[in-house]
Amino acid sequence: EATVYQIVVDSPDHTLFEQEINANLLNDDLIGQPVINDNEYAPGHFTVFAPTDAAIFAFAEENGFDDVNDLFDSPYWDEILRRHIVEIPLTSDQLDNNGLLVSYGGDAIYTFVNDDGIFVENAQLTTLDLEAYNGVVHVIDAVLLPPTANAVIEADQLAVMVYPNPAGEGELNIRGNWNAGAL
Repeated sequence: EATVYQIVVDSPDHTLFEQEINANLLNDDLIGQPVINDNEYAPGHFTVFAPTDAAIFAFAEENGFDDVNDLFDSPYWDEILRRHIVEIPLTSDQLDNNGLLVSYGGDAIYTFVNDDGIFVENAQLTTLDLEAYNGVVHVIDAVLLPPTANAVIEADQLAVMVYPNPAGEGELNIRGNWNAGAL
């Protein structure tokens, strides 16, 4: 009977993620139980990629924010937060290599599967398939950064995406995946 929101609330490692779900008024959506509420609209079912508090602290530090509150006040934060929610329930065995999902904010996000595990963008799924009444939660080890179409460079099996620095200081973050054997 738990919802995806309740799974996040019950986790001691997701207090910052919970705080921001509430602050951005997403808690009502993530509490919705579409099957029970079949006579009224309720969003869902969901897949939630839940970054840990440690991942959020690391993201703030790596991207030049003074602290997590500075990150949460950033004009990019709402988009970043919504990027962690997909309005379709997907268990780990349904996440494909080079899979394309659409976030709750309308952004494309990609999944990857390799010998090291399952990844969504730059984040690895560390705890899989926490099933809820209205979806599934996967714990991830990094914050999903929203891309801008600054550049995508592909060469054989090399793909690099360039992201703006969310602190707005003009620096760029570069994320990439490659098969070292192919280079």
